[in-house]
Amino acid sequence: YMLMKAIHQASPRIAFGCCILHPSSRNHIAMVSLKTLIFAILLSLACTFVRSQDAEEAAKATNTQQQQSIYPSIVGPAPEVVTTFIFPDQLDYKLPAGEIIDVLLGFHNNFQQPELEADAEDVVPAVGNTYNVTMIFASLNHPSNFGYYIQNYSRFDYGSLVAPGEQASFHYRFRPDPQLEPRDFTLVVHAVYVDVEKNLTHFHTFFNRTIDIVEPYTAFDVQLIFTYTLLIAIVGLIAFAVYNKVSGGKGSKVGRRIIRDAVEQGTRKTASVADDLADKNDWLRGTSADPSLQKRSKSTDRKTGTPNRSRR
Repeated sequence: YMLMKAIHQASPRIAFGCCILHPSSRNHIAMVSLKTLIFAILLSLACTFVRSQDAEEAAKATNTQQQQSIYPSIVGPAPEVVTTFIFPDQLDYKLPAGEIIDVLLGFHNNFQQPELEADAEDVVPAVGNTYNVTMIFASLNHPSNFGYYIQNYSRFDYGSLVAPGEQASFHYRFRPDPQLEPRDFTLVVHAVYVDVEKNLTHFHTFFNRTIDIVEPYTAFDVQLIFTYTLLIAIVGLIAFAVYNKVSGGKGSKVGRRIIRDAVEQGTRKTASVADDLADKNDWLRGTSADPSLQKRSKSTDRKTGTPNRSRR
């Protein structure tokens, strides 16, 4: 800043000197002033970058102080602690999206009393550490970039004490987002426990590996039903074609025979009805009410065009 201020104050003098000096001298002074200005700009940018770095470091230091105020000291896994885990419903680590995933953590405090020598009577036996399992939480990360978080899952608080030589089981569950695309992800599950005697917080990552997010299982699968229906239709068509080929067209002949028999049966029914009517009108034969004479007279009248006259 002081350098830029000095250049700003000297710029009128440099300009005045350029006016009274020789042209070559004026060009030289202008080049010197331009180089000085460029150097000042670069220097100011460097100062700005250094200030931003200092601000980031100050923010990190503040976060560290806040974490240390919550947890006085954070270290890695305790040497006496052995953890085991299992996914009861997904042993192959294929987690369906949108469904609740259960994780069981086995926490073993394997403190072993050291063997004392036979003549060591005044030696006080060592006392193991008791651990307070405070929480478990998990996150889903990008498989190739661990710093990119896809999901942060809720933490479960426990507050369970595990004495030396004892073991305990903890149940944790989370739910992958239903909108997740079926692919590989990195799942990380952490356990936090505190050494009660030393007031030392341990951060233990007991699961960190690649898992597969798959589509949720549904009892009604439209695509599967459509596939089965299509297969049944194809098998039916093949069976029908084979049957027609083996029977030599007998099926079509049988169909035509059935239609012919139906027509003949209808014709017989019509003829039998006409015969029944003729038998019923037999007592009117030869009279003026004879239906056959009436039909003949009507047809004759239509041909000649004369009106029909009744007989007495």
